[in-house]
Amino acid sequence: ESAARASVIAQQVAVSLTKSYVIHDPFGGAKPVPGAEVVYSLVTHTTGSSTAQGVHVTDGIPAGTTYKAGSLKLDGGALTDAADSDTGLAGSGGIDVDLGNLAGGSADRTVSFTVTIN
Repeated sequence: ESAARASVIAQQVAVSLTKSYVIHDPFGGAKPVPGAEVVYSLVTHTTGSSTAQGVHVTDGIPAGTTYKAGSLKLDGGALTDAADSDTGLAGSGGIDVDLGNLAGGSADRTVSFTVTIN
């Protein structure tokens, strides 16, 4: 009698996203008044033993604000707003940054952009 044994290795990856903001008002404070700029940061964090495929960070521009052209960044590096050779796209409707494939436990990635309160 022969017995067959098989092993199954389950691999998982989890991606979490944390969004925060900082307000810079025109008077040197942090009040949400017209003309103030709000810098949003979206941080992705991965855990697990596998790879998340084709990760995109997308976010809409909040009502009552206007996207600040040229403010889109990935890990502090500037991205262009246009659909071109870099990984970012931004405009009045929102932002979309292609992070590609992220391995579980890889370094956090930070997307940031700025809006102005109308």
